[in-house]
Amino acid sequence: MRGAIRGLLAAFLFGGIAAEAAEVDGTVVVVMVDGLPARLLETAETPNFDRLLAQSAWSDGLIPAFPSVSHTNWTSLTTGCWPEHHGIVSNVFQIDGERGTREQILDADTLLDCQPIHAAAEAQGVKAAALGWTSSSSSRHGELASIVMPYFDSWTAENDIERAKQVGGLLALPEAQRPRLVLAYFSGPDVAQHYNGMNSSAARRAVEHSDRAIGELLDHLEAFAKTERVTLLVVTDHGMLDISGLLNVEKLLAESGVEASWIADGPLAFVYLKDREARAAAIEALSGSGPFAVIRPEDQPEHWRLGQSDRLGDFMLYAKPGWFFPTDQDMPDWLPTYSRWWPTTLQLPLWLRSIGMHGYAYEDVPEMAGLFVAWGSGISKTGPLGLEIRAVDLHPTVARLLGIQPGVPQDGRVLEELLVLPE
Repeated sequence: MRGAIRGLLAAFLFGGIAAEAAEVDGTVVVVMVDGLPARLLETAETPNFDRLLAQSAWSDGLIPAFPSVSHTNWTSLTTGCWPEHHGIVSNVFQIDGERGTREQILDADTLLDCQPIHAAAEAQGVKAAALGWTSSSSSRHGELASIVMPYFDSWTAENDIERAKQVGGLLALPEAQRPRLVLAYFSGPDVAQHYNGMNSSAARRAVEHSDRAIGELLDHLEAFAKTERVTLLVVTDHGMLDISGLLNVEKLLAESGVEASWIADGPLAFVYLKDREARAAAIEALSGSGPFAVIRPEDQPEHWRLGQSDRLGDFMLYAKPGWFFPTDQDMPDWLPTYSRWWPTTLQLPLWLRSIGMHGYAYEDVPEMAGLFVAWGSGISKTGPLGLEIRAVDLHPTVARLLGIQPGVPQDGRVLEELLVLPE
């Protein structure tokens, strides 16, 4: 009864198409590994990723949504929508005129539109589990999947092994209790790279922890596959780039005489003016004053797909590759905090310390590409894939594997070239 109520709520909340559960009876497991570009696997001992790739169809060119930051891409992966439709335009932004909290941005109620894959599944009679997965709960209506497990308290790759065991435990449930869709977040090497760079020993250790988690997961899946149809999809939310140029928004605005609040994350900053009539003068004052572009929402590049909501501010600052706007919440303690007392730009020597960053448009920095891996039932081939795969293509492809209708609206496409399924 509880699952049925959730399914009806999801259909009502997110505009899903109510339908009978499909004839396809397989299980789909989706693992999202934070900040793991394929090239990082070459820096560590990864026997389990090697084992997985040898049995899978895969691509090292998964195209992320812009900005290529976590919350935006988690949401594009799970909804099949670009930010212009789902509204999660960065890791942090203003919501109704106030700085959004992390709890708000993970809350399904913060979506402007679009239906998460677990809500679409539940609305059509397919039981789902969401383990540390974005938009798994609504502050107004509760949990939107039959099984919801929270994020771990710490964001480290050591947790990935425990998460893999949780997935295995769900697969071991009796059929009547077992979810047919399991969504699992792995912390991966993201934090280690932010603090220490891609080529650090800390990043290597994090990759090796995630590799052990993949081994744990494969052991469970291979045992389960002896009697059941199961598909595994492993995806990355974004790539990474080692950088050294810091931009001080606080001082940039002060020196330009711009009175505004701002929210920055990686290479993108939203500027919210105190006087919106001063926009033209503020843009003129800031233009050409540093290694960044000043962009009005209505002039954004077509491939950004951020829409026109107030969440974007009056204009945006977009850093050139290699530069970024540091934020206190995700940067090492040794970095200078925002202040009018340190320079507007600061170039760190490479020998001092490496910093990993993401958020750039894939079209500007191809290193932002992620990893896509497809294993198991319904996958028609193995080896490298020569087709374009975008973050938004995950949702409709998972829906096709489950035999359900994707959520609406939908920007992604089913990766038909990859699949072989019963009609």
